[in-house]
Amino acid sequence: MPVDTRYIEACALDFANVPKIDRRYTASVHLEHKADERFWDAVLQATHKGQYNYIYESRVEKDGNLTSGVDQCLRYKPYLSKTFFVCIDSDLRYLLQEPGIDAGHYILQTYTYSWENHYCLADQIQQRLAVLSSEAAAKFDFAGFLNQLSCSAYEPLLYLLEALDKQLVPGNIAGAFNDCFPSQCHADVLGNNGALLISQIQANIQKFMSNPAFAQIDIATAKEKYLQLGLTEANTYLHLRGKNIFGLLAHIGNIVCRPYQINFIVQVLLSSLRMSGYWEIDKIHTDIASVLN
Repeated sequence: MPVDTRYIEACALDFANVPKIDRRYTASVHLEHKADERFWDAVLQATHKGQYNYIYESRVEKDGNLTSGVDQCLRYKPYLSKTFFVCIDSDLRYLLQEPGIDAGHYILQTYTYSWENHYCLADQIQQRLAVLSSEAAAKFDFAGFLNQLSCSAYEPLLYLLEALDKQLVPGNIAGAFNDCFPSQCHADVLGNNGALLISQIQANIQKFMSNPAFAQIDIATAKEKYLQLGLTEANTYLHLRGKNIFGLLAHIGNIVCRPYQINFIVQVLLSSLRMSGYWEIDKIHTDIASVLN
């Protein structure tokens, strides 16, 4: 069924009018999912304190089913404004420089792959864990593990980005790359700070890299190109599929912290959001200020 643009425009107008009618609200904000509110409300409050009318799902057509997700958010793109904007995960959109995904079009994005990555800052996690239990922190070095993961994924991610940008591979190949990174693991791969787990991930990546299209990529040129966008070997883990990285860290943390009665997800991961000091979060604050100030 074709999209009814008049209906979408009318919905956008209704959303935009909410803060004009009800002055309690700063703006209406369409998110991909309800779970995204934890992150987006935190960063919005840090930059522009207020009450926001969050929308988690909306209708495409009259009498249609409620729909969520990034595609639903972006259907409103032509009709967004200061009083009705959307917040989405970047996925690979920022690194691939997808046009029109920016604050100028009233679209806020994570700059990391997804909002989950922002809770996975390597040093922040390790410091938070050390505060709770020095013994647990000594048992597993999350910062060191993420550094190894980042180094292993850096060049393969560059090959993927360049191949996608040059249309040498189909878009769905990104899913195969994401599958190289598990979202859970067994305790028996965590010895020597997860060396066996890293080896398994490297084996997955090596298989992925067998695609002949990657032979056409000049990796030195790619490194320089994406460095200009902020991608480095050290921060690559922030640009891998967030659900995988968050899930994997949660799984490792639960195993490591169980003897110490620490709820790793709540007390460490979800308590490790930092509001400044790395470019991905700083750019979000700049975008929010651009839209709302």
